[in-house]
Amino acid sequence: TTDSHEHHHGIDAIWRKFAKCFIVVATIIHYEPIFRAFLRRLMSQLKSDGVNWVELRFTWPLDYCRDRQEEPEQDYSHMFKVIEEEVARFKASPEGKGFWGLTTIWTTLRSVDTRPLIENMDHCITTKMEFPHLIAGYDLVGPEDLGKPLVDVLPELFWFRKQCAQEGINIPFFFHAGETLGDGNSTDSNLFDAILLGTRRIGHAYSLYKHPLLIDMVKDKRILIESCPISNEVL
Repeated sequence: TTDSHEHHHGIDAIWRKFAKCFIVVATIIHYEPIFRAFLRRLMSQLKSDGVNWVELRFTWPLDYCRDRQEEPEQDYSHMFKVIEEEVARFKASPEGKGFWGLTTIWTTLRSVDTRPLIENMDHCITTKMEFPHLIAGYDLVGPEDLGKPLVDVLPELFWFRKQCAQEGINIPFFFHAGETLGDGNSTDSNLFDAILLGTRRIGHAYSLYKHPLLIDMVKDKRILIESCPISNEVL
C-alpha cells in the first residue's frame, strides 16, 4: 500500500519498480492451467468493457510448463496452441458473442545481449510460421533509457527482416520509441530510427511533438501512434 502513495524519482526509478511485477506475474501465469484461466478472465473483462479486439504484448521467457509438468517447453508451440484454443472457446460461448478475437505482438527485452535477442527473434519467426494469425508484429520493450537504442541493434533487426523474407512471412515492426521527456538523447533519437526502419506503429512517442518533420513523416506514412494515457501519466 505504501507504493501507491510513494513518489518515485523519474521514469527509470518507476521502471525498476514496474519490472519487479513482471517477474512475479510470469512465474504465476506461465503454467498451463493458470494461463488458460488468465486468458479466459482477460477476455471476459475486456468484453465486459466493450473491447472486441485485443492485441497483447507479451515478453516470452521460455519458462512455460504444460499441465502437470515441471520441465519448461523448448519452444512456444504449445503455449500458442493454448491461446488459439481459449480464444476459440470464448468466441463460441454466450459471453463471447460478438468478440472478434485476440492476437499478440511479439516482444523482446531491449536490454538483452545479442545471443538471446537472436534466439528470441528466431522463436518469433518459427511461431509465426505455425500460428500466422496469432502474431501481428514485433517490438522491443523495456525502459528505453536503460536499454539499448534501436541504432545499437540494427544488425539484429536487419537479420530478423532478412529471415522473415526468406521464410515468406511478414512481421512488421511496432516499435516503442520516444518514451522520454528528453530532447536529442538516444531515446528521443529512437523516433528517427523507428521511422527509418519502416515501423508501422510507434508506442507512446510522446517526444514526437518536438519534431515537426517527423510528425509530417508519420502522417505521410500513415504510422499509427499507440497512446496509453495511464502509462504516460505513470511513467
